Amino acid sequence: MATQHSASLYVGDLHETITEALLYEVFREVGPIISIRVCRDAASRKSLGYAYVNFQNAIDGRLYFLFYF
Repeated sequence: MATQHSASLYVGDLHETITEALLYEVFREVGPIISIRVCRDAASRKSLGYAYVNFQNAIDGRLYFLFYF
């Protein structure tokens, strides 16, 4: 039985108003998502302009690039 591995997808050049909820709406079509994290400044909590989308299966992260780029 093959073991499935999760995948973390870096998403950069994000506008400061992009939220986890918006990213979820965009990426949920690709496959099951474990978590989404928009990286923020510790003091101001402003977005640093990048995020990580963690997919349940590594293949889902790779498929995003095949279909959308």
